[in-house]
Amino acid sequence: MNKTLLGILISTLAIAGCSFQPVTTEPLAPVVLEPVQYQPGEFNRESLFQLLQAEIAGQRRQFDVALVIYLQQAKLTRDPAVAERATRIAQYLQRSDDMLQAARLWIEAQPDNPEPYQLAAGLLLHEGDYEAALPLMERALAEDSRQALALLVGQASNMSPRQLEGYIAMLDRQLEKAPNDSYLLLARGQLLKQLDKTDAALADFDRVLQLDPDDLDALMLKAELLRLNDRSAEALQLLRPYLKSQSDNRQIQVLHLQLLFLDGQQQQAAKASRELIKHFPDDSQLHYYLALLMLENDQLGQSRTLLEQLLEQNPDNSEPHFYLGYIAQTEGRNEEAIEHYSRVTDGSNLFQSYARTLNLLDRPADQARVELIMENARARYAELAPRFYGLQAEWLNQHQQRDAALAILDQGLAELGNEVTLLYTRAMLIDPDNFPQIEQDLRKVLEMEPDNASALNALGYTLTLYTDRYDEAYRLIEQALQQKPDDPAVLDSMGWVLFNLERYPEAIEYLQRAYDNFPDPEVTGHLIRAYWADGRQNRARELLEQHLSEDPQNEHLREAARAVGIN
Repeated sequence: MNKTLLGILISTLAIAGCSFQPVTTEPLAPVVLEPVQYQPGEFNRESLFQLLQAEIAGQRRQFDVALVIYLQQAKLTRDPAVAERATRIAQYLQRSDDMLQAARLWIEAQPDNPEPYQLAAGLLLHEGDYEAALPLMERALAEDSRQALALLVGQASNMSPRQLEGYIAMLDRQLEKAPNDSYLLLARGQLLKQLDKTDAALADFDRVLQLDPDDLDALMLKAELLRLNDRSAEALQLLRPYLKSQSDNRQIQVLHLQLLFLDGQQQQAAKASRELIKHFPDDSQLHYYLALLMLENDQLGQSRTLLEQLLEQNPDNSEPHFYLGYIAQTEGRNEEAIEHYSRVTDGSNLFQSYARTLNLLDRPADQARVELIMENARARYAELAPRFYGLQAEWLNQHQQRDAALAILDQGLAELGNEVTLLYTRAMLIDPDNFPQIEQDLRKVLEMEPDNASALNALGYTLTLYTDRYDEAYRLIEQALQQKPDDPAVLDSMGWVLFNLERYPEAIEYLQRAYDNFPDPEVTGHLIRAYWADGRQNRARELLEQHLSEDPQNEHLREAARAVGIN
């Protein structure tokens, strides 16, 4: 059966549904039917009946029923039109497993059609199964390279180096057949960029520009790659011939502005920014971006002017207040900054506005004001209440009021129940003499979030400090390390528990990695003690002298000195 025949079947159903009239018929003698035999690409009476049922189910919007029937008939008939219809229904229902199954049946029935390859490859790319997608993608490129390559490039940042190499090799094979295909060259260049093969990527973009000097995709990709590699002068030279002819292209104009700042041409950048605002006077989104770009490049006055204009145009948008608060804070106008922060009412900077406000209220005399601000914040934004309780507790603890900090956390837990943020924060503030309460809070956190790496690490490290349950501590920290293998805090904890287990060479390995990433005094003290215990006293003395000369009163370093017997 072909696609046209399926279309005739479906249209016949529609016509029959409209024209059916009951007629008188004579009784007929029973007919003995031969057993049904399925032949690839052919209908029989059973398949016709099943497909009619599926179409009726579809007309009644029973798409799940229709999909089951079409999938079954696609397997039995091996008909491309049936497989295609199953694929479309699965795609509409967003049933990825069924869609992939139907697309594979379509490929088997019609191996020269690139469309099912594209659909299957796109689905596998979206789901991250890059290796399974690769051979399908190669077949999909046979016809519509643009759409297939767009899918590929969109997933490139999520691929491993080995997977990227596989796709680059596939593109190499395609380019052997079509060496001047711009889409292939641009795609390969972007994959090479992901591998930090800058020169090879630039060569591909250059080749496209040689083929078509007005290819804006290649132009922007090359300029952006030059920018990322601190070659802003080259990128500026590349863009300059296009600035007049592409005066309406926001992307090119904004990149040009970024490059001027990166190249240290502050005055030219400020002038270009003003010209861009005049050219696009009603583009508030562009103006907002330019205001942030000015702020990022210390053009505070120009940034403030743009932000104030945006507020005049749209007073209900509270986001500019956050950055106006930041500018006022930078310039030392603290009360003005607090006023702006208080007017941020939504968006991603809402909590940060409160955090910055408390940072500005840095005197013990501000406690009553802090309490009022936090009380109002919790009432107004109930979903953020746990974070606000934690923020207030942190402020109190920083002002040497640990008891008050614990009291506010107790209040939050009484009001909100066992809440992860509050339990963890309280465990970190509780007096070490009350180790049972510390362990209880962290255990509750792990009951609610068994994979919470911070809690696993905190409990494991705390066990090494206040108990001799080192094996248990090791298991907890090992779990945390599986989730955060490069976190200096977790590496330090693992090194310290191994030190307590007297596995000194292993301890040094982890502690050295932690020290290389975050050489704070506590990590340094642990590493000094591990080197000393392992018999490497000269290295321990060297580290101790180096860091004590920089911070002679640090208690972690002095404790390490006492532990190894150095005066």
